[in-house]
Amino acid sequence: MANGPILVLNAGSSSLKFALYDSARDEPTLMLRGRVEGMHSQPAFRVQDGAGAILDAREWRHGEMISQSDALTHILSWIGGHYGALSIGAVAHRVVHGGEHYVTPVRVDEKVLDDLERLV
Repeated sequence: MANGPILVLNAGSSSLKFALYDSARDEPTLMLRGRVEGMHSQPAFRVQDGAGAILDAREWRHGEMISQSDALTHILSWIGGHYGALSIGAVAHRVVHGGEHYVTPVRVDEKVLDDLERLV
């Protein structure tokens, strides 16, 4: 198990979803989840606690575009501003891929990266 919270990311074409799990117990517990969406038209940020209560929301100006990097910076800044010097123990990212060989979740290693590159 990770030594610290686990940050899970899911980057889409115009959104970045995230979740933060407390890994101190045997089963990770959802601390918060959220997203930055509409990154190419009207970006909006929303974060909820593990029970689903809205903790924060904001919108950028209409027509303003932000990048995946901008979205991640905002998310990490928000987490840092609310949880202080939180030391994230692990980061996971959802990778959607096709092919015949991967029909269940797998840990990405060199072989998986090579297989994914061939699918591009």
